[in-house]
Amino acid sequence: MWVQPGDEPAWMRGGSYLVARRIRIFVEQWDNTPLEEQERAVGRTKASVRRSE
Repeated sequence: MWVQPGDEPAWMRGGSYLVARRIRIFVEQWDNTPLEEQERAVGRTKASVRRSE
């Protein structure tokens, strides 16, 4: 997250900050979740992920 001049609150100006979100996933349940629902939960399609080989 980057803070721009003029952004509020004033104490954040001139810095950059990490926003972290802790997510608890039950892998077996996740694997049984339909692909469309997984993609909707993550906010992107699996095809959009670039893989390094």
